[in-house]
Parts: sequence; structure tokens; C-alpha cells
Amino acid sequence: MHAVKHAAATAKEKVQNVGAKTEEKVEKNKAEAAGKADKVMAHNDVQKEQAKAAEHQGKAEAKERKAEKVQQNVAEKHETKAELNARKEAADAAYHMPHPQ
Repeated sequence: MHAVKHAAATAKEKVQNVGAKTEEKVEKNKAEAAGKADKVMAHNDVQKEQAKAAEHQGKAEAKERKAEKVQQNVAEKHETKAELNARKEAADAAYHMPHPQ
């Protein structure tokens, strides 16, 4: 049972990381689309450069958010596993205590 809960915590982390990666891709695509639209609407080179900078900034922010989510997922997994280990140790200790006669 203990191993199953550990595996479940790892699986949950992996699923959450896939979700974070998907969100990152969506956000990057939105930033790219907005950047292209802004470049098309730009009237001069300065506005085009600003649009390009905003696009790069949006992509960088998406990457940062993904990294934060992945770190959060790792921390949650470790917390869950530590809690499971503590419960197991307490149960093992209680099981192995000498019983008064």
C-alpha cells in the first residue's frame, strides 16, 4: 500500500508537469501570435522592435511560470512522500511495541 501511494505521488507530479508544459506552449503561442499581430500593425521600426521585445518577454514569462510550477510539483511530491513515510514509521512503531500482559 505504501509503495502504491509513493507511485501515485510520482504519477501525480508527472501529470501536473505535463499540464504545466501544455500551459507553457499555449502561453508561448499566444505571445507569438500577439507579437506577429503587433508587428503587422507597427508603423515604424521602433514599434516593430517593441513588438518583438514584448513577444520575447511573453515567452520568457511563460517559461518562468512553467519552471515555478514544476518546482512546486516536486515540492508537493516530496511533502507527500515525507508524510507517507512518517505515517508508516508511526504505524510500524505502534505495531512493534510490546503489549502489556
